Amino acid sequence: MNLTEVSGENFDHRIFKNIDLIEKRLPASFPNREKILELMREIEINRNIICYGKRKSEDKILKMIEDFQELKRVIEPKIREKDDKTK
Repeated sequence: MNLTEVSGENFDHRIFKNIDLIEKRLPASFPNREKILELMREIEINRNIICYGKRKSEDKILKMIEDFQELKRVIEPKIREKDDKTK
């Protein structure tokens, strides 16, 4: 199974906190899998911390922004590559 076979599938964002759920719901391999899942896990773990409750430190907010930007850098080349193939 590859990633394109599950495209369009909906994922509950909370699965990214649990390695066992990730293994059940995502294909065995796709480009940059470990890096993407590591970033998704970090983002999910910190999501509630950043979104709810009292004010957060600038460091926590900047870390979350950095994680999102890194995820974007990892994913965008593959998206562009796929888009180029479909043209």
